[in-house]
Amino acid sequence: MPIQVLPILKALAPLLAEAGGMVAGLRSSGRAANIEVRTDKLEREMLRAGEVLSGLAQQLQAVAQELRVQAELVEAAQKRARVMLILSVVALAASGAALAVALVR
Repeated sequence: MPIQVLPILKALAPLLAEAGGMVAGLRSSGRAANIEVRTDKLEREMLRAGEVLSGLAQQLQAVAQELRVQAELVEAAQKRARVMLILSVVALAASGAALAVALVR
């Protein structure tokens, strides 16, 4: 099961666009704009960025949960593989012993 990275990138896109818009807006308004207007605009932009980051954090938490489940599945598969390896070595040894007994008789 592949990790879903595309939703995370889609969540980051508005944040990057928002940051670019903030920088462009602050540069264009320059010193001519009122400090209160700039502060209000910056506050709104920061709230929006916070909402986007909150959504991103939720998606990252879901990815972490998926990775934990996948790690548990891999660990279980490794345990089964070790058991099967041991059983196959024992079966090989038993068949070798049976062959040796058959050849001696």
